[in-house]
Amino acid sequence: MMPDVATLYVSAIEDQEYKDEKIGFWDDVYGFDYSCIKDIALREPLVDTVELRSVVCDPAKVLHLDLMTCKKEDLTFKNDFVLTATRNDCECRGQRISRSWLTAAAPRHPRIPRLVRHLL
Repeated sequence: MMPDVATLYVSAIEDQEYKDEKIGFWDDVYGFDYSCIKDIALREPLVDTVELRSVVCDPAKVLHLDLMTCKKEDLTFKNDFVLTATRNDCECRGQRISRSWLTAAAPRHPRIPRLVRHLL
C-alpha cells in the first residue's frame, strides 16, 4: 500500500488581508448585509493555500500513523501540542486561524515521492 505513513501537523497563521477577503466578504454581498454568516464561516473548515510569510508558529506534530498497521480506533485521537511563535512583528487581534496539513510518504518504497496535502 502506498503511501504507508501519514503525519498530521498544525500551526498558526496571521493574515488580515486573507481574513478580510474570506470573512469580511459577508459584510457586503452585492449590497446586502450578511454579517450574521461570519460566525458560521469562521467555524467551517476552509481548504486553501497559505503564503509562507503568514505562518507565525513552528509546526506541531499532532498525529503520526503507520497506515500498514493502524486501526480505525487510531483515527479518533486527542493530543496535547504546543505552538511556539516564530515572529513578534504581527498583531493577531483575537484571530483564531490555524493551518493544518497532512504529509503522506512511502518510506518502504524510497522511489515514491512524499505527498503533502494542505488543510486549513
